[in-house]
Amino acid sequence: MHNIVLEKLYQYIQHCTDEECISDELALLLKGRREVPLSVGGFRVVADVVDGSDAYELKLDAEPYEGIGQAVFYKAAGHRAHLVHVLREKSHLFDEYVKLYEGLALDFCTHVLTTDGKYWGRCP
Repeated sequence: MHNIVLEKLYQYIQHCTDEECISDELALLLKGRREVPLSVGGFRVVADVVDGSDAYELKLDAEPYEGIGQAVFYKAAGHRAHLVHVLREKSHLFDEYVKLYEGLALDFCTHVLTTDGKYWGRCP
């Protein structure tokens, strides 16, 4: 279900110019909640979107290493973590992001999508 929503997310974010807008659209599509505080061992972080046991960190045109720490934290908090990189201005780097995440084989879900419809996702 979640991969299907993420594959189609680009259709709903054409008007978005920031991560907040993308998070709003994803929360609507998943019927999830925005800006959800999570705690582990006295530390606190805010997940962009939470839907049941799934927690999403969304990044727009960010460096590929950004968001990894948050996703690790979401997993430590007991959620199924998703790191979602949306590429608009950096859409020409789609293949490089995919190769990097394939090579890293992170132990949480990673997704890369472009605003023109390319999608790659992996959940362990």
